[in-house]
Amino acid sequence: ARRLIVETRSLRRPALDGSLNASRHNSGFDISGAEATSTRSELSLSVSWELDIWRRLANLEESHAAATRSQAAELAYARDALAVRVIDAWIQIVTTRHAHSIEKERIEVLAQLEQTIERRYRLGLGSLEDLSAARASAELSRANLVAIEGQERKGLRSLELLAGKMPRTELLVSNGLPAIRTAKAGTPLS
Repeated sequence: ARRLIVETRSLRRPALDGSLNASRHNSGFDISGAEATSTRSELSLSVSWELDIWRRLANLEESHAAATRSQAAELAYARDALAVRVIDAWIQIVTTRHAHSIEKERIEVLAQLEQTIERRYRLGLGSLEDLSAARASAELSRANLVAIEGQERKGLRSLELLAGKMPRTELLVSNGLPAIRTAKAGTPLS
């Protein structure tokens, strides 16, 4: 697009064209028997310049300049969109890891609760329904843990794709979110 602008600007300036033609002709033999040749050279120069009375060239240049600005804005948008997708994928991975650790702790607590309810049931202090509910809660939590691990792997694959790597879910992603500083009042956004 920038080259189009340069090319359009060049149309508004005078153009100089030149050519050099050389030719050699055999005209037979002269009196002494030597070959008679003649050489002819022509040099031609031409200057042309288009007056932009109707602003055709100026409008064309402005059109190319606007197209260049539009393409630059599209490129900036694409970069920003990619950055947002990378940040979003990274935050999803970190939050999934936090959910993973919480679910692991929950499984441990539910396992202890299940053991306590089972002891109470054996002593005749609890009901079979309480034991069944505790076991169901523990199994549901284990199923949630498997689903969370799948989400984490999916998030890692998507982050690797955004980074342009072959998805192997081997990226090193920190477990914590960064501290975000607030901008001072009056600071421009871009």
